[in-house]
Amino acid sequence: MDGNDALVNGLVDEIGGLEAAVTYAAEQAELDDYDVIEMPKKEDPFEKFIKDISGSTKMWVAEMTLGEEEVAMWKKVEEMKKMQGVQALMLLDFKVN
Repeated sequence: MDGNDALVNGLVDEIGGLEAAVTYAAEQAELDDYDVIEMPKKEDPFEKFIKDISGSTKMWVAEMTLGEEEVAMWKKVEEMKKMQGVQALMLLDFKVN
């Protein structure tokens, strides 16, 4: 089923995109002045590239400066920084020789 089928079957009043839906909602709320905010914010490709390069450089420096175990722990901390929402973590690592 597509939008035209939904229109024919009375499931929607009209066909339009996101902009039309926002305009309609603003009209219904009797708003003349409003802002649309995209969530989550789209990341600029250049900024993403620079961030990725920075991360790679940090990792290289860490590997050259720290020992193997310290780098492994640092990587885990970096991963945790990227996590969102509520987290329950145990910072334990077992090594069996």
